[in-house]
Amino acid sequence: MSKPVIFISPSSQSGNNCVLGDTEQDHCRILGAEIFRLLSQDPRVIVGLCPIVTGTENARLSSAVWYSDEFVKSNGGDVDGIPAYHISLHTDAGGGTGITSFYIGSGTSKLLAQNIHQELLNCGLGYNDRGCSERATLYELKNPIASSVLIENGFHDNVTEATKFHNNINKLATCYCIAIYKTLNIDRYVAPVIPPPTTNTDLDKE
Repeated sequence: MSKPVIFISPSSQSGNNCVLGDTEQDHCRILGAEIFRLLSQDPRVIVGLCPIVTGTENARLSSAVWYSDEFVKSNGGDVDGIPAYHISLHTDAGGGTGITSFYIGSGTSKLLAQNIHQELLNCGLGYNDRGCSERATLYELKNPIASSVLIENGFHDNVTEATKFHNNINKLATCYCIAIYKTLNIDRYVAPVIPPPTTNTDLDKE
């Protein structure tokens, strides 16, 4: 039986400088890699991470959607009721604060965006709620075959917001994972603890 398919698409906006010295692309890839790491431990789902894409803005967006569609199709997602999600990760600019989430339509895209948005607001980092709304014109929402969301994870041109993001990558990634499980209506996955190998005292004496 096919498993739910999740494709993580970090921002490719390498020209958007973060106040802490890196770029929107750099830190969104760090967050994306952590979401990928956490979900990869779960044998119940299939997760992919978009490679770095280059070129014009249109070329980068087109490439990200192509990688997403190929990954989803090759793993049986969005066929015969098997869920498939495309999650676009961004940070905002313009001097504001808070989390903004976007979806398309009234189905799974909306549910996933709402779940992610709520988890990020409730994670204890004090994010301002900038709203969760439909934005049907966004390229990474209207073009993937998977149910797609785009999340602005705070403002990279605000020192407090940028520091909050950089210091809490695992917490933010965990919020995404919890939201995905809520959308799938399955229990949160907890990786088994593997004990260290038992020391053979007889060998130690040789």
